[in-house]
Amino acid sequence: MGAHTTEDTDAMNHDRLTGRWKLVHGALRESWGRLIADPRMVDEGRRMQRAGRAQERYGFNKEVAQQQLNDFVRRNRRWNIPGQ
Repeated sequence: MGAHTTEDTDAMNHDRLTGRWKLVHGALRESWGRLIADPRMVDEGRRMQRAGRAQERYGFNKEVAQQQLNDFVRRNRRWNIPGQ
């Protein structure tokens, strides 16, 4: 196992702060979408929150978090459709 450098730690902290911002921004976007009855904006807000949660929790950078979320959605595309 390699030792983490200060640069690695700083980058991880920055990614976690960015993740926290995504959580807040996604929640605001979801709320606004509900207010104006825009289901697409509600979904985008939820997606931002999921990516932000992963980024905050694991210190992923934006690209890694987004790629993992996209992979998950692709694998589980029909999980919320009733009767499927």
